[in-house]
Amino acid sequence: MRPDRTLFAMPVTLPEGYSWRRATPADAEEIFTLITRYNTEVLGFGDSTLDEVRADLIEPGFDLATDSWLVHEPGGTLTGFGWAVGKGDGKETDVDVISRDPSVIPWLFDQVLARAAELARAGGHATGLADKGTYRDDTMMREAMTAAGFRSSTVFHRMRADHDGAMPEPTAPPGVTLRTGPGDDEFLRTAHTVLNDSFADHYGWFAKSFADWRQTLEQDSTFDWSMLTLAELDGTPAGVLIVTDQFVADEKCGYVADLGVLSAARGRGIAKFLLRTAFRNDRAAGRSGTLLHVDTNNTTPALGLYESVGMRPVLVIDVWRREV
Repeated sequence: MRPDRTLFAMPVTLPEGYSWRRATPADAEEIFTLITRYNTEVLGFGDSTLDEVRADLIEPGFDLATDSWLVHEPGGTLTGFGWAVGKGDGKETDVDVISRDPSVIPWLFDQVLARAAELARAGGHATGLADKGTYRDDTMMREAMTAAGFRSSTVFHRMRADHDGAMPEPTAPPGVTLRTGPGDDEFLRTAHTVLNDSFADHYGWFAKSFADWRQTLEQDSTFDWSMLTLAELDGTPAGVLIVTDQFVADEKCGYVADLGVLSAARGRGIAKFLLRTAFRNDRAAGRSGTLLHVDTNNTTPALGLYESVGMRPVLVIDVWRREV
């Protein structure tokens, strides 16, 4: 049902009888139920797992005591969840509002945007930027974001490669070799540097410290260090591949979380080789496909790269932005 255009022009207060509090890690199952219900209404499937929610709630840099909001209906059912996570020096903040209840959406937006402004000021900025990702099919939330002052900024596609046919062994480009984790501390630090350098100009990217990056991955129950691959060109680090099992439970697919190649090494087939290596490993593990997300306004022609190895778009996620 398309909401009336006046729906989100109401005062920014919670309805009588509604209550809010901060989230805790113990709320993971309740939040997962809310997200699954929300996504199923929009997409027809849950597009989430309990492990993902648990990992998100303990993400380094996410302070539940200041950056989370849970809204409950008078009967006690969770009806809304909002969060804000500052990136880098606070100039940019990722925010989200998850609710199908139009009576609480404006209030949640007010909270997350106020927090984004606080984070920007704490970083020494007069203004900041708040980013929120939303499924293209979520008409209600798109209208709510427009009312909250957001404008569409970029588009991500979820890409999929199906593994239902013959798959040739990937061939390494001249001079390219792969090193796979776990590896030692030097190996991990090299991969971290290559990742940050290769993504430096990408939309919304910020360089996590080595400690935060390592902690984030080690807390992810769908990842272990054998899923990290470093590509070298003539013995020099050139690219990195990070895969996880994030989509194995619900879609029986492997997931390419990060794929980056240093600018000086691009155009040599390294990214395709890393992708095909991920495809081969997923097929060998009995998975039906491999998924990844790509920004269609990427500074590199990434969408064309993924299509050239047989991937196809299966879901569109718009990123909306507003100044705070």
